Amino acid sequence: MTRPQPIRITTPDEEAQWAPVWADVEAFEKIITRIRETFLERDEMLDVISLGLIGGVNGSVIGPPGTGKSKILETLSMAVEGFRFYYGRGTPCMTPEYVFGPISVAGLKDDDFRLANKVLPAPRAWAHQAHLALFDEGSRMPKEIWDSMLSLLEEHEVTVGSNVYKAPLLFGMVATNEDLSEMQAAFDRFALRCECRYVADLDSRMQLHRFYSGYGTANEKLRDARPRPIALDAIMRMRAAARQVEVPDDVLLAADEVQTDLKRRGIELSDRRCFPQTWAIVRASAILNRRKVASVDDLAPLALSYWTTQEQKLEVRQIVGTKAATIAFELESLYAQALSEGEKALRALNANPPKTTQELSKIGIDAATALTVLGRKISALKQGQNGKAINPADEVRVAATATKVDRLLVEVKKNLIK
Repeated sequence: MTRPQPIRITTPDEEAQWAPVWADVEAFEKIITRIRETFLERDEMLDVISLGLIGGVNGSVIGPPGTGKSKILETLSMAVEGFRFYYGRGTPCMTPEYVFGPISVAGLKDDDFRLANKVLPAPRAWAHQAHLALFDEGSRMPKEIWDSMLSLLEEHEVTVGSNVYKAPLLFGMVATNEDLSEMQAAFDRFALRCECRYVADLDSRMQLHRFYSGYGTANEKLRDARPRPIALDAIMRMRAAARQVEVPDDVLLAADEVQTDLKRRGIELSDRRCFPQTWAIVRASAILNRRKVASVDDLAPLALSYWTTQEQKLEVRQIVGTKAATIAFELESLYAQALSEGEKALRALNANPPKTTQELSKIGIDAATALTVLGRKISALKQGQNGKAINPADEVRVAATATKVDRLLVEVKKNLIK
């Protein structure tokens, strides 16, 4: 299977040349939004996939099994016409046949160690035939499989015997249950990283209960929720456009200031991460936000790249957030405040010694007032930020977060205010 060739935009300064790209971005956003609505609390992973796919870099994900990682990538592969998807779970005794398919028996008779090139039913494929790939439990893979995987992800080719197979891979992801600090040298090759934990928010859990408790099997429900597909050419057009995004000096300087600030705090980044990976991510962010010229806001996704441990992740988000004050950062901060106010108030119900009805009502009124103010701030984000219109993905996030805060407000009023 040959690797798709980039569709080049010959005159990027002419708006007419960019119109098809913005149409592709809009169609791609609809797909990602539909997947977000089906796989709840997976925003980080979907951001990593979107940026990696358009920016031409790979990602890693930390989290336990059973969180829908493979289903998300499989759903995306079925939303792009012609996309194929590989999924493999790492084990210490993993063999090349498990990743690349069976070895040709006819070839062995001729002393030619080559692949049989069997084709799996769509959308599944062997790793060297896939456009998207997920290597689960990557830390358990044998060294020779790990080396072959890195060759596939970085060089887009794999060598079996004396035969070299070119791969069409556009985005690969490695999943692990382990802290990345133990494998930093290996995982530094993956530009983007995220966590994927079990669904925790009550509102999300109730939505999933309703979704899966109805008629039909889980696979039937996921199949019915699939987004309308787009053409493979659309992905290639966006990737080509990302490489032509201009990066002004103020954005270069802001990125360097972030990296320098992190170094002062003991978070040192490799040259690979500081330079080629950083600008691939920033350019992808610009395209996904319909910009031909990158802005400081496009540094926001670097919070998905510059951390290794959980402690670093929080610090990196704070430092990057001071340079890129995006709606996503503001929304996360406001919701964290709302959750803190609501939970603190509801804990008063189980206080020891018990609170009086009057005390509970006062706590409830104070919390309700704070939640109302925070809810208004969240709703105000629908108007955009710093004179910029809100994009469709952020609009969905704002609406969902506003609903969660409204429900928290109702819970506080119902249980505390008498």
